[in-house]
Amino acid sequence: MRKQGISEYDGFWVEVVGVLGSLFEQVWAADDYNTFCTMMTQKNIELQLQALEMLQFKYGIVPESYKKGEEGEQEEDDPEKKERELLEEVYR
Repeated sequence: MRKQGISEYDGFWVEVVGVLGSLFEQVWAADDYNTFCTMMTQKNIELQLQALEMLQFKYGIVPESYKKGEEGEQEEDDPEKKERELLEEVYR
């Protein structure tokens, strides 16, 4: 975190606010149908994307955006790359 210019204290509070925000959203969704629908739609989209990535991995389909090229060089610390590596480990 220090490389990104964030102190440990600030990083801690960012995490706390994120967790509390997530919990608050779930409690709020229990009382408000529109919030519930929005939250469930987002969760559904996240699950669909995860399923698509698993199918792509299973059948060896690599989207153009994942291929390295002159224009589309991705950094080594790319979160998508880390997620793909994690999925590869899960499949083994």
